[in-house]
Amino acid sequence: MSSNHPQGNNAYKSLLRPFEHSISHLDLGDSISPITVIANDRIVDAFDENCLKQAVNARLAPGVSNLVLNLIWVMEHPWAV
Repeated sequence: MSSNHPQGNNAYKSLLRPFEHSISHLDLGDSISPITVIANDRIVDAFDENCLKQAVNARLAPGVSNLVLNLIWVMEHPWAV
């Protein structure tokens, strides 16, 4: 996976697998633990591919064994619009 990143507009989103309510796993292959994504469907639908790509790059970095994306939608803040 580290040298063979998925290609296309929704390539990383296509790796997301629902796990429980508002929890998904971003599968990276059999020998690598998945990234846990905590977000509702609305937030996941709004994900930018670069967000997921950065998460994958962080997870594949030396010494990183687990990664969790815990995302909330806060419309009151100007940076969230």
